[in-house]
Amino acid sequence: MKKIIFVEDTYGVGFHRTVLEKLKEVKELDNSFNPRIERLPTGKCNPGLRGKGYF
Repeated sequence: MKKIIFVEDTYGVGFHRTVLEKLKEVKELDNSFNPRIERLPTGKCNPGLRGKGYF
């Protein structure tokens, strides 16, 4: 079975890879667990924030 982790933000791929590696180091996760981690391109979460000057 294929395992995929989808993340929405720019840094999510690297962050999740690091977390999984640390879990493997402390033996909380089996070394055979190697999901594909992909960024899921999304737009801005709330277009109303753009009008308030946040984006």
